[in-house]
Amino acid sequence: MKTSKFYIAMATVALALYACNPIEDTSLRDDFANPGTPITQAELDAAVSVTQPIQNSDTKIEGDQYVVVKNNRKDVPGVWHIATATGDKIVGSDQDTIVYGSNGTFGIYYVGLSAQKVVTSKTFTVKVTNVFDPFISILTGAKDKTDKTAKKTWVADANSAGNFSYINGHGIWHAYPEGTATGWWATVALRNVPDQEMNFVFDGDKLVTYAAGQTKAEGSYAVTHDTKGAQEIQGELITTTPLVGNYGSVLWGGPADQYLGSSPYKYWIISLSDTKMFIAHPSNFTNPSDWDDECTYQYFKVKE
Repeated sequence: MKTSKFYIAMATVALALYACNPIEDTSLRDDFANPGTPITQAELDAAVSVTQPIQNSDTKIEGDQYVVVKNNRKDVPGVWHIATATGDKIVGSDQDTIVYGSNGTFGIYYVGLSAQKVVTSKTFTVKVTNVFDPFISILTGAKDKTDKTAKKTWVADANSAGNFSYINGHGIWHAYPEGTATGWWATVALRNVPDQEMNFVFDGDKLVTYAAGQTKAEGSYAVTHDTKGAQEIQGELITTTPLVGNYGSVLWGGPADQYLGSSPYKYWIISLSDTKMFIAHPSNFTNPSDWDDECTYQYFKVKE
């Protein structure tokens, strides 16, 4: 009986020792040492996709700002490099939906790892046009692109000196706190401004100006977010009819229109809020000098 127990104990120890001695799985090592042939760029290009599945519509907020990126090769892990208006964004997912917050043309590409080699796809280009522009929202009061009845009325305002408009050096807003500068000439005090106003209408991008309650002119408007680099402006307001008020040494009529030029009329947006607008019309739009070139300034506010 003791002998049987001894053999059983020895067998148990042997089995335990055998179990503790691992069997080496060489498959992972072999896969690492011999990774095979990496995917080509052409093969990667065919395996990934960048699409804009939602068509733009006047009745929907969603549109081409929704971009779907997809990698159909699960064996090629990697990341998406997605250009946006605020810089590159990296997404580590085989499939994702990117919602752009601004309009523009952007590049997207995939960087994957295949057989220990980094492979980069071609750059896919997407054009986003459906994002509701914040400047349009401020000018018209529209909440989104379906707000077709939105419109906002703007009237003359004054700076701290009580002036609606004046001509000064091109770079005056660089040198003085906003709203504190005075004019070199052609200064128009707010108290002398005629009864004029303008409506920015969202539907159809319409601009309608009025004088003494009667329609003065009808046109359209557009905006850009071009800051002109060192000029430090917020963007541009472009119209097919002048804003209320004329420009030059004689305002509100006469030969002053020579300073404004011809349609389309371009204004630089120095500042824009829900209730205030400060704009400039440079005499020189190309490489202007702060003090050798002049600029006409105007202040507007939302009609109460």
